[in-house]
Amino acid sequence: KMMTLARIMMRIVLFGKRYNEPFGNPYGDDSRKGEDFNLNAIANRIVKEFSDDNKDLEVLLKESICANVVDLTDGYTLGRYLKEGEDFFREKMTKAANKVWTINFWPEFEREVIETTKPLRLAYITDNNGEIVADLRFIQVLLLGNNNLTIQIIAKDTNAAKKGLVGNDASYEDVMQLIENDGEFKPLQEFLRNGRLIIEDIGPNGQGIDLKKASSKLLDAFLNCDAIFSKGQANFASLQGIKKPVYAGLRIKGFITSRVMGINVKRGPIVFVKLLPGI
Repeated sequence: KMMTLARIMMRIVLFGKRYNEPFGNPYGDDSRKGEDFNLNAIANRIVKEFSDDNKDLEVLLKESICANVVDLTDGYTLGRYLKEGEDFFREKMTKAANKVWTINFWPEFEREVIETTKPLRLAYITDNNGEIVADLRFIQVLLLGNNNLTIQIIAKDTNAAKKGLVGNDASYEDVMQLIENDGEFKPLQEFLRNGRLIIEDIGPNGQGIDLKKASSKLLDAFLNCDAIFSKGQANFASLQGIKKPVYAGLRIKGFITSRVMGINVKRGPIVFVKLLPGI
């Protein structure tokens, strides 16, 4: 209830009495009526300004991880946004390309996935709205670059998102509206038609992934993939020991994750790690 109240207050500050109306949504009419609708639309628009396909794949991945900072449901971030405007995010995203990995398994990913000469199916677990825009650009370039790749996007359950159970995480509906209504994602539309991109509303209904509560279709997605690509801290923590190779890209911003990895969270590190399959 406290989180609900905090989000309502954020919208009042941003939108006044009109906070329930769509605000600046560049992707057309949105049927999602959850609490975070307006804030998510703004986050997606902000990230879209800084992301394009004409970049190195590794840079696109760094941008998608650093875009996690565009989180208007976070009190500190919202405060900086209200004070400095979009310049606050512009500075963060501009620096993303020059960010140095604190842990770096990019060469392994490049060799084993990007340059694969055999058919490979990748289950791609998304994180927040905002960074989902950069994720889709990254996925689009991956698929354009290698015909052996098939990617299944796993976003949050739409009903859970509408009920406010997943915060600002991207839902199936969020992802589909971006792909269908943004002309720059036309290649992804074609990949959906030919089966090289798969998106179903089978995702988790809460933060991270609770395999005990996962749908049978989500479990099948994990069983049928060759590897998993995970975004964000909660997903990373949820996948420890799973019997598939996991590539995980995330910002270290939580105390527990920083202690587990032995990294100083105050430096705003980004990591790209590979988890070997569990036993």
